[in-house]
Amino acid sequence: VYDDTVYINSVDYLYALDAGTGGLRWRYDSDHVLDEYPAIHDGLVFIPTTDGHVHAIDADTGVGMWKKRLGNSSITSVSVIRGIVYAGSKDHFIYALDAANGNQLWKFETGGKIHSAPAIDDERVFIGSDDGFVHALDASTGEVLDRYLGVFGPCSIWWDRVHILTR
Repeated sequence: VYDDTVYINSVDYLYALDAGTGGLRWRYDSDHVLDEYPAIHDGLVFIPTTDGHVHAIDADTGVGMWKKRLGNSSITSVSVIRGIVYAGSKDHFIYALDAANGNQLWKFETGGKIHSAPAIDDERVFIGSDDGFVHALDASTGEVLDRYLGVFGPCSIWWDRVHILTR
């Protein structure tokens, strides 16, 4: 829910519904399956698809602003902070995109598939992977800061601590 609008994805459509009445505000056709949650930042809705794209849609009008292909695999739910969209993929990469235009800022290859959205704090991105590690990356550059063995994610940040689901 954002600005009195509920955003719901269903198969290959993203719907914007009035939070008070439930009435349809707009519908966006992604031309592919949407099986992850949308993220909203600065008036844009970001939604990944199973064919490796991230779509940016105007939250008020439902007009597509940009669409970026990130490899050939499903993209996880995205995380957005300070104008950067972070997306993990089953192609083993995490991508950082400029939220305004979709330009790729950096990408980092883990040793395995990524199944969940990255967790972000002010300076770091945490992403769990099927390689058995949670990777801690510099949010601006994608450089490796640390990695933790024996865990794979998903990750979340709460009260200045990183919480990780283990096997």
